[in-house]
Amino acid sequence: MPRAASADLVPSVATMEPVLFLVRAALDRLVLTLVADGRAAATLAITLTLDDARGAFPGAAPAHTITREVRLAHPMARIVPLFERCRALLDRWPLSAPVCGVTVAVTATAPL
Repeated sequence: MPRAASADLVPSVATMEPVLFLVRAALDRLVLTLVADGRAAATLAITLTLDDARGAFPGAAPAHTITREVRLAHPMARIVPLFERCRALLDRWPLSAPVCGVTVAVTATAPL
């Protein structure tokens, strides 16, 4: 079962710094639940919701989301190395519109 943590950004942001703050907070919560279940993260998915006016009106196209994965060579349940891998991914992620939401999900786990 995937575990996920989401947050909205109001107002939307055009830089990754606030997104990184939310990713770190999400990892704090997710790692606690993983450890409590005796699991470690094997794959993370980060989804950004972009504020490009999609989904703004009834009947409009759904909000524009982009998801990228962080696949780990070795499953882990430690916040700092998980965050560093997420930061490396986000540092290379060009934004085509401001970010209005972020979701971090653990999409695959392994025994701790």
